[in-house]
Amino acid sequence: MERRWVVLGPGHPDVAGHAVHAAHWPGRGEGPTLLLVHGLAGSHLHWATLAPDLVRRLGAARAWAPDLAGFGHTRPVGRRTDVGINLALLEAFLAEVAGGEDVLVVGNSLGGLLALLHAAARPGHTAGLVLIAPASPIPPGRLPDREVAAQLGAAATPLLGRPLVARWATRGQAARLLDDGHRLCGIDPDDFEDPYRAERLALIETRRALPHTATAVVDATRSTLAHVVGPRRLRTWRALEAVPDPVLLIHGGQDRLVPVEASLRLAARRPTWTLRLHPPLGHTPMIDRPDVIAEDIAAWWEASRAGEARTA
Repeated sequence: MERRWVVLGPGHPDVAGHAVHAAHWPGRGEGPTLLLVHGLAGSHLHWATLAPDLVRRLGAARAWAPDLAGFGHTRPVGRRTDVGINLALLEAFLAEVAGGEDVLVVGNSLGGLLALLHAAARPGHTAGLVLIAPASPIPPGRLPDREVAAQLGAAATPLLGRPLVARWATRGQAARLLDDGHRLCGIDPDDFEDPYRAERLALIETRRALPHTATAVVDATRSTLAHVVGPRRLRTWRALEAVPDPVLLIHGGQDRLVPVEASLRLAARRPTWTLRLHPPLGHTPMIDRPDVIAEDIAAWWEASRAGEARTA
């Protein structure tokens, strides 16, 4: 896994000249370029185990996993880390690293929402879409997990959100924060052998010392909620209808952050999408079971290519 800083060009004025940290995995095949987009409070490390296997299985040209604005090692664009600025950042990033190549976009949670919005806005630039527990409109009457609702509600509370998140991010040891985050995502730290644990802990320590960390989480949380349960959810539905095939939708049955019913609802609206449900898995299955997710994506991609060949 190579680490690079990519300075974005003038194509997107909102992010021009901004430096984006990204992990890069070069491939040897002639397949698509992969863009891997992490979720809220995530980083390029969310893809560290999956990416090399996926590049190999798909015969990909390369894979990129950028840190979104305000997360990982990428600084906020100005003071903004909302959905709109991160969508512009992803589009500018792709223009710099992919040019006119076909891009297979894989997004988890907030990254899934960004992937969906990107594919809807620029359908000719997307070879396919993989949505892993994407942040999407919650079905009416579906009550959220209490602990999740409490944390999201705290972050979204005006005036109090930033100090509450800052207090949470600085309390206790980095190991406790990491393990608590894994549990929230449905991973039992006692049963999970993480080859990148040391790097995740180091990143937590780095970020907790940065002045923008709490603000970035709060702003991104509020913006994401606006697209899921707030006034921008209609934009999400319009984007859903505009996304071209092929699309693979993956969701774990133990997901506490995005209820599986949300993805079932998406699949019902778009019956040509491929749905893969994994009852034992949680919100970030590409971290704890990258083998399962790689197999899902490879099988779907092969079937999609075969289908296109038959109809050509």
